Amino acid sequence: MTTYPYGGEPPKDRALRRKLLREAVVIESKGICEWADCSSRGTDMAHIKAAGMGGAISHDTLDNVAFLCHFHHDVLDFRMSMKQRSFALQQLVRAYVLSNRKI
Repeated sequence: MTTYPYGGEPPKDRALRRKLLREAVVIESKGICEWADCSSRGTDMAHIKAAGMGGAISHDTLDNVAFLCHFHHDVLDFRMSMKQRSFALQQLVRAYVLSNRKI
């Protein structure tokens, strides 16, 4: 189920819609990066499924955004060198493996 944080229909104005969504995701994340095993301060609201340049309203939902530090937003959007991407993916896989181990 997709959710818009303030109920009802999201505003048609893209800037207002994103502002309200960012406020909600910051509250949900407590201001911390939501990437696995990252405790950095979040800085960027990132769409999990890209909203595109036009900013599709259907993608502006609380279950399609994450509050990330700038580094992990770059990882998500592939804006980095191959070496940085490799390191970040190793971190992600390690966190996933460790979180699913029965110790």
